Amino acid sequence: MTGADHQMMKTRARENPFASERVERLLVFEPEWIDLNWSQVMKRLEDLDYRAAVVGPHGSGKTTLLRKLKTDLVQQDFVVESVFLNEQKKSLDESVWQRLARIDGDSNKKVMVMLDGAEQLSWREWRRFRSAAYRHDGLLITRHSAGKLPVLLETETRLEMFMDFTRRLAPDVGFEDVVLKRIFTSTQGNMREALWQCYDLLAEGSVSGAG
Repeated sequence: MTGADHQMMKTRARENPFASERVERLLVFEPEWIDLNWSQVMKRLEDLDYRAAVVGPHGSGKTTLLRKLKTDLVQQDFVVESVFLNEQKKSLDESVWQRLARIDGDSNKKVMVMLDGAEQLSWREWRRFRSAAYRHDGLLITRHSAGKLPVLLETETRLEMFMDFTRRLAPDVGFEDVVLKRIFTSTQGNMREALWQCYDLLAEGSVSGAG
């Protein structure tokens, strides 16, 4: 490989439309995909007394949906405390318990606790967490399956959704439908992993288009 070729690869990586930072910023589950809008989602959350779960498989947009809801709640004068768990971090450290005990609103603000990855908690730890969170005005969690709290909405990925999002991310990249279908099937509908595969194909020069 020549120096020029090596430099071209590095430039392509920096400009890859499927770079993780860009995907994480833009991969947001849209309520319109399940025939809702944001106003309806917020009204449903209010009807559930601000205690609910967002349910869906890996890579279906639950985390970025929480970020959007957090922004909306802050605009409604909520104080939002966010907690994140995953396969690498399955339990809550003492600092989280201290934050939950310390956080408070004021006469004009309510407190919402958000837990992304509730299925990671043991039954005992979940009961402790729920008890601490229920001192406040709301609790919103994400899970892979229904349970623990009433369902606010379910994030479900479909092939059409993946194809639409891929083309919005990279309108100049010539992915064939059969390629996108194969990627979506191989990742079992995990949108994030499917988009990583798009990144790899583009980085390898296996797809014509931008660059």
